[in-house]
Amino acid sequence: MANSQSLALKLGLIGGLVFGAGFASAVFAAPTDADYRAVAQKAYEGYILPSFQALEDQARRMEQQVGAYCANPDKAGHEALKAGFGKLVYQWGSVEFLRFGPMQSKNRFERLLFWPDRKGTALKKVRRALQAQDAKRLASGALAQGSVAYQGLNALEYALFGSGYESLWAKDDSKGAGAYRCAFAHAISANIVATSSDLVAAWSMEGFGQTFTQPGSDNALYHSGKEVVAELVKAIGTNAQYFTDVKLLPVMGKSLKKARPKKAMFRRSDASLASMLSSLDHVESLIEEADFASLLDESSWWILNGARFELSNGRKIIDGLQNTGLQTAVVDEEGRKKLVYLETVIRGFGEVMVSEYAAGAALVIGFNSLDGD
Repeated sequence: MANSQSLALKLGLIGGLVFGAGFASAVFAAPTDADYRAVAQKAYEGYILPSFQALEDQARRMEQQVGAYCANPDKAGHEALKAGFGKLVYQWGSVEFLRFGPMQSKNRFERLLFWPDRKGTALKKVRRALQAQDAKRLASGALAQGSVAYQGLNALEYALFGSGYESLWAKDDSKGAGAYRCAFAHAISANIVATSSDLVAAWSMEGFGQTFTQPGSDNALYHSGKEVVAELVKAIGTNAQYFTDVKLLPVMGKSLKKARPKKAMFRRSDASLASMLSSLDHVESLIEEADFASLLDESSWWILNGARFELSNGRKIIDGLQNTGLQTAVVDEEGRKKLVYLETVIRGFGEVMVSEYAAGAALVIGFNSLDGD
């Protein structure tokens, strides 16, 4: 009994010392507004603006690739298009979760990706456009004046890889179906460039970049650096929710028998896993580039280590599915087990960030753009 009491006292003393050290650290090393502003500035300069610029660059390469292909279409070149599109999807993932500011206005997100498309609106509109072969839609800037459903990535994917894509290189194209389809895909790719370029301009220091990096009493959106960082953490939480609720669960269905592989985002271009992997890779890049760790007391660094651990596990699962693909994995018993675990891992990551990290960095996180959907 004496030994037990002695051990208890020692543990209590150690715990008190640890708690006391943590308490003192929290008091004397609490982040200042300057600290939050520094994280916001690093996020903007090191991640946000470069990511939008990289998306524009990749979109421009895709437009050029589609244009060159249309001038000399063949089956081999079509496979190269698929690789190029996969790179564009991956780069899109770097900004996909930054659904605030410029992405929230002028339907910019929907112009780049009309998804989830529960009623198949984009699919129907692209099909009708391909059937109608309206030359007016091919004019520069024409698509931007119409429905967002055929302006973005999923519309481009269907034009290049959807049903009837073989007409792109068909030798007998007397009705012009293949030529129009390629021209329409080129018009969509040009529209993606235009929207991406618009986002780069919108995020410049002459635009939202100033709002984001210069919070204060005269800032209509952010009154403090802390509010800016809270916006970033909320976006990270949105990323995790979007991953599970939009990219994963609709494909898995409620059971193996109810799996819906055709619900997979970017399935026609075999870019579903690239999209998922991008979500994990880029959110970690933001955390590192912005130096999120600088807002935590040293005793709380375990929070970000835990977040990195979850992301690493998620990547391992996705990498392990590369040979089979998402559509095959969801209808396979062993594959489904991996995907169930993937959901658990990503939800865990999101919870760590919006709960543990937010508390450690003294942030208040509001509702995200998916809440209530």
